[in-house]
This record gives sequence, structure tokens and C-alpha cells, in this order.
Amino acid sequence: MEEESVTRRRNLENSSDKKENMLPLYENLALLLGDRHYIKLIHDPVSLSLRCAILSELIINDFISLSSSNKVTIVSTSTDDVILLKTLNLLDKDNLSIKEWLEVLNGENYKIRHQLKNTRKIIYKKLEENNLIKYKNYLHKKSIQIIDQRYKSILCNNLINYLIKKEVNLYYDVLICGLFYCKIINDLFVSLSPQQQSLCRFRVLN
Repeated sequence: MEEESVTRRRNLENSSDKKENMLPLYENLALLLGDRHYIKLIHDPVSLSLRCAILSELIINDFISLSSSNKVTIVSTSTDDVILLKTLNLLDKDNLSIKEWLEVLNGENYKIRHQLKNTRKIIYKKLEENNLIKYKNYLHKKSIQIIDQRYKSILCNNLINYLIKKEVNLYYDVLICGLFYCKIINDLFVSLSPQQQSLCRFRVLN
């Protein structure tokens, strides 16, 4: 059937895609990005990457599926996650492809009423509640201080090991793509040997 879901092309083959990481994709991505690229404009790489991570989180956890034409279908709304609920409520308002929804949620479309707003603020507040960061919102400045460096270090090491071993894990793929798109992927490699850095960069690009 044309509209039969093809989201599970790999069966999301690894049901363990997220097993090692209890935080949602977009929270881990925000933690890795920090505030170095906090831009007020809507159309910035961080904004787009976070929304991509949100949609990926919905796919990985079977909240939405994609048809053969990449149209989004809601499968479940059973979650108490504020960001996911807000996104699912918006996805329910129109029948668009995943690419179109990414643009719409990011405010890059005439359907501005469907834009997912205050995303970073909500994510950083959640990270603060989990004692992972300290978040301060001044008039013209956002300040994010990483508290749990151990968690961040483990996450970075997991990503590096993933690249070196060349495994297949959708969860890590999304994080790496987000870091690459935001042009801070090289921050992961600073402690590696030149050979390991070259290998990781090769894996990212291939």
C-alpha cells in the first residue's frame, strides 16, 4: 500500500538505539551544543538541528510514522514530555511531509501558526531541573553552565567510540549530524590522537 508505513526500514532495527541514553535526543544535543551558538534568529543551525532531533525522537519511539511519500502519521500521543506533546499537537493540524514539517516547526514556512516556539528555553529548563546545567536568562544574554561534566564526558566518549567502531545506531547518527550541521563536531575530537581524529572525520563524512 502506498501509505503503508515505511518508517521501520531498519525495523528501527536496533530497538536498543536509545538504550544507553536516558535523555531525549534533543536534550542531549542541547547539552552538547551549550550556549556557544545561541542565536536569536529563528533560522539558525541550532534551531533547525533541535527540531530535527525532536522529530527523530518521535520516530525512534514510535510516536509518528512515515508513509512511502514521507508524510507524517501520528501513531501515539501517550507521553508527558512537554516538547513532544507540543510537537504532536502541531503535527495533528496538517498533513505534511517530514521535510515540510521541519521547515514549518522551525518557522521557515508561511504556516507560521504551526511553529514550535520557546524550544531552547523549555529544553534548558528541563536540563536544569535534572541538575545537568545551570541556566540563566538575562535581558540580552543566555548563560549555560554544565554541572554534570561526567554525563557529558560519557556521552562524548560514546559518540567517539561509535564513530571509531563504525556501528549503526540511529540515535547517535542524529546527534552527530546535529553537531556537524552546527559546525562543532570537531570539538568531540580534541583529545584524540591525529590518527583517531582523521578516522572520526572520515566516518562523519562517509
